[in-house]
Amino acid sequence: MSIAHLIYLVCALLLLAALVLVRRQITFGLLHGIPSVYRIAGMTFAETRRRRILQVIIFLAALMLVGMLSITWLSPAEAEKALISGGLDLVFLLGTLVAIFICAFLIPTDIDKRTIYSVLSKPVKRWEFVLGKYFGALAVIGLLVGVMLLVQMMVLFISERYLDWQVLAGGVLAYCGIAVFAAAVLAVSTVASSLTTVIAGFVLWIVGSLEHMSHSVIAHAEGPSRAILVGLSAIVPHLGKYDFRVEVAERLGISLAVAGQALLHGAGYIVVCLVIAALLFNERQV
Repeated sequence: MSIAHLIYLVCALLLLAALVLVRRQITFGLLHGIPSVYRIAGMTFAETRRRRILQVIIFLAALMLVGMLSITWLSPAEAEKALISGGLDLVFLLGTLVAIFICAFLIPTDIDKRTIYSVLSKPVKRWEFVLGKYFGALAVIGLLVGVMLLVQMMVLFISERYLDWQVLAGGVLAYCGIAVFAAAVLAVSTVASSLTTVIAGFVLWIVGSLEHMSHSVIAHAEGPSRAILVGLSAIVPHLGKYDFRVEVAERLGISLAVAGQALLHGAGYIVVCLVIAALLFNERQV
């Protein structure tokens, strides 16, 4: 068993023990917190959806996908692969960018504008506020990813006269990766300013996208530096786990075992990030 797997196992056991110890409080909190989380998520979605920058990004993404129809210098098979791979790459790229700029400004902006006081003055707990912001952000990102996948499917149908449902599956898995990344960015935003969170988001994005390179660096490291790198590797979201562009473009099929492992890892990572975010925000003076 590697050190990274050992860290994951210890974290899972600690989380399971905490859930057992506070199971009654969790049950009570869920029954009374779901309506508050839903309302905050709805307000977050409505406020963010009206931002012009998001509308511009959606328009540009759709325009870029339609522009892929102009790929005429490639053979039909290569053009099809380029449409699929480029479209999924665009979904992941713009999705993570939107996740950075949405999650980095949600909580710090409410604190700076003091609108958070009107929310917390009501019977709303801080963890409900954090969860509501996260799910509201996921709804906005889901809108973006949904529009892009719809346009990509239309482009493929116009260009190749068929619908490849593997593209939809690849897009859904890419959205799951973006959700994992958004949870990490939101956790940082609970204790940092918007600018610091944006910088941290780009660092997480770069490191998380270079998973193969990080494994190579860890393999050549020795002593304490190796332990530090392994610990950082366990903390950073591994976005490569949700990248199935090659499998979809080459029609190799998405392995259910690999996809299931990625989804299980992502679910655990999101839960840990949201718990940390709620604990950090609960201690923050606002």
